[in-house]
Amino acid sequence: DFMTVLLEHAGGEVFLVEMAMTAGCLAADEVHNSNAVVGRVEGGGKRPGKMMLSGKGAKIVLCCHVPQAHHDTVTANGWLQVVLDGCGGGQMLRCDKDIATGVIKGDEKGCFHMASGSAFSKAEAAAHDVTRISVEWLRSKELFPPKVEEEDDFVPAW
Repeated sequence: DFMTVLLEHAGGEVFLVEMAMTAGCLAADEVHNSNAVVGRVEGGGKRPGKMMLSGKGAKIVLCCHVPQAHHDTVTANGWLQVVLDGCGGGQMLRCDKDIATGVIKGDEKGCFHMASGSAFSKAEAAAHDVTRISVEWLRSKELFPPKVEEEDDFVPAW
């Protein structure tokens, strides 16, 4: 019921990440009936909780959406705060139960120092660690499938 999505082409822009979240929260019939989107749409995005993030330069932008049906377990501002804390801090830009947006800024050299002690010289690399922090927290709340350990002799079929 939850997912974390890394937006590689949003360029760390708050507006683009929030617009992607808005589009991702539309039901399929709303998108299909909109003049803004042309083409076939499968499924719909209102039900799952989601975090979308994008990093570029010296900042990472995060946006969380939690449907009202999950507010007894988690809220968007609570989820975002946990992730910001796991990243060594950040700033909440928008904060409510349904949608929360925040930003993590690198130091004066553009380096990101995570609470775990890890450091990243690029926002794009740090964004992958932010995704890991989000997924681990979701797993701790049993909102994300458990990690499946692969056997050593497993060979994927291409």
